[in-house]
Amino acid sequence: MLSFWIVAMLCVLALQLIVLVWRLVDDHKSTSELIRLQVVQVPLDSIPYCVEKDKDYIFLDATIRERYQVPFMGAEDRVQMLLDHGVATDGDVALKKSEAKQVKSSDCEDVAGKLVDSFLSKTSKHGSEPVYFVFSQAGITAALVTHLLRSKGLRAFYIGATNGYESEVRETIREIRILRESGLI
Repeated sequence: MLSFWIVAMLCVLALQLIVLVWRLVDDHKSTSELIRLQVVQVPLDSIPYCVEKDKDYIFLDATIRERYQVPFMGAEDRVQMLLDHGVATDGDVALKKSEAKQVKSSDCEDVAGKLVDSFLSKTSKHGSEPVYFVFSQAGITAALVTHLLRSKGLRAFYIGATNGYESEVRETIREIRILRESGLI
């Protein structure tokens, strides 16, 4: 009976090690993409200073991968998903099973460009240029989307990966909404 519990604990430890290695690999890939695109991560506590009074803002979930689930926040917090608009929902782009595989694909920048163009055509209001706070599940595709938004002359800030930090990101987003509703920003 004791050996069963020892084996069970070893299995749990092995799973934790696998998850840790997986996160480290995602962090490495995200960092490599940030360096390549010359994008800097904005700390969550700096976001209120990036929002201008009376200027709209959007938190953009830029996770580009197959079968991505609903974001962990709602539309009332001004969170939008890149995959909810146009070419992604029409099936016009090829999506891979993970962000890492998506970035490795030969058409990654083309797919991201189509998604960004489609997103902007569906969500942009004439004369309105919101500030974009871009994140993704692993943080890899968010760097590329931030770069693409900036190349179009838009203000976009990369806030990183949400995987493992969902509650911190959610609280920051709600804090911004409350500050805006109270007229402080």
